[in-house]
Amino acid sequence: MTKYIALIFLSLAINASSQEANIVSEFSQEGSLYRSLNNSSDVLTDFKSGDACVVVGYFGKEIYKVKYNDLVGFVDSQYLVVNEAVMDLYYDFQDSERLRIMTEEKKRKADVQIIIKEGEEEQKRLELKEFERIKALELVEKRRLDSIVNIKIEENKQVEIKAVPNKVEEKLNKEELLEKKDVLSTCDYSMNEYDTIDRIKIVRTIPYILNKDLTIELFKRGRSTNVFFNLSEDLGCASYLPSNRSSVKVILENNQTITFYHSWDMDCGEFSFRGNLSNSQIRSLKRASIQSIYLKGTKETRHITDITYKTFFIERLDCLDI
Repeated sequence: MTKYIALIFLSLAINASSQEANIVSEFSQEGSLYRSLNNSSDVLTDFKSGDACVVVGYFGKEIYKVKYNDLVGFVDSQYLVVNEAVMDLYYDFQDSERLRIMTEEKKRKADVQIIIKEGEEEQKRLELKEFERIKALELVEKRRLDSIVNIKIEENKQVEIKAVPNKVEEKLNKEELLEKKDVLSTCDYSMNEYDTIDRIKIVRTIPYILNKDLTIELFKRGRSTNVFFNLSEDLGCASYLPSNRSSVKVILENNQTITFYHSWDMDCGEFSFRGNLSNSQIRSLKRASIQSIYLKGTKETRHITDITYKTFFIERLDCLDI
């Protein structure tokens, strides 16, 4: 409401100033009448002190518009006799200027408020846009993480599914190992007695299968220890003669070879080998599993690589320590 009242007053002031006044006055001293407000403009005419003139308006900065000898021009207030009516023109102009400045200031402030409001609205729009962008990114990230979680869950399910037979197999393996351990912890003997005459212990294990064609036995009589290899093939004879002595080579998985020589009576037909077993050989045989066995008779040889009981010496040599 105040804005509209100010505009009305400004309009009235402008109309009042635009209507030319007709105030009789005179020049206070000699001077010149100029075509425009600028003193450097063309001079219309010169006047003398006391010459009559009519003041028709005030334009600020002490400049008045006057009529003189049918000419209309501009003159500084110092050349006019300023009476009360002329002063009223001055005050009216000041009031109109003040009102104009106030109105312009209000308009400027209103424009500033509009700019601020538009800026705030633009800021809110940008903030909302940024918020929506962040939300969209968060949604994409959430979907990505959910996808990863779902994949992990599915992988865990698959692992659990696969683990079931593995657990069953592991359980069976444990049972087999326990069963095997029970078997291994028991030494089987075909002879386990004490010779009261010679006062010595005599021990002989049962034949253990190393291969479908080969068995092995351990024998101990007092302090003498032997190993027996029994092959169901004819390699000639098992001979102790130096010129053609039979031997058995046990090749271990650590690439060490333990060689035995036949030390009992000559035996022909199916290869029946009897060799001495020293303490150093026992220590070596306990260090690694059997890789293969090479048997040499008086006529033939046989190299067996498919050993089914590779850990025989590791597990059974202790059967002699009773």
